[in-house]
Amino acid sequence: MTPTIEEYASMLRIDNNSFSEEVLSELEMARHEFEREKTKLLRYVSSFQEENYQLKVDVQIEKYKTEKVQKEAEIMIKDLKDLYLENKKLREKAKKEEKKLHVLR
Repeated sequence: MTPTIEEYASMLRIDNNSFSEEVLSELEMARHEFEREKTKLLRYVSSFQEENYQLKVDVQIEKYKTEKVQKEAEIMIKDLKDLYLENKKLREKAKKEEKKLHVLR
């Protein structure tokens, strides 16, 4: 006995519904997997942003320290030059005084 058109249409609806449910179920699983991966990646991005911020702070601190050391080095070099010139003048003065002593003797 062949099914009537109504019976046949009813069977098709049942088959289509189960297929639709399977597809929806697979789509739902894929969506959940996507959301998990998205959440994981957002955590990585957030972590990298925090690390990037901290590295920028560290760079600023190191720049400040470097500038401070450079300024101190410049001051020390200037002081050394001044001491060298003062030493040179004192040596010349000592030589002149020594010559005066020799002349007086």
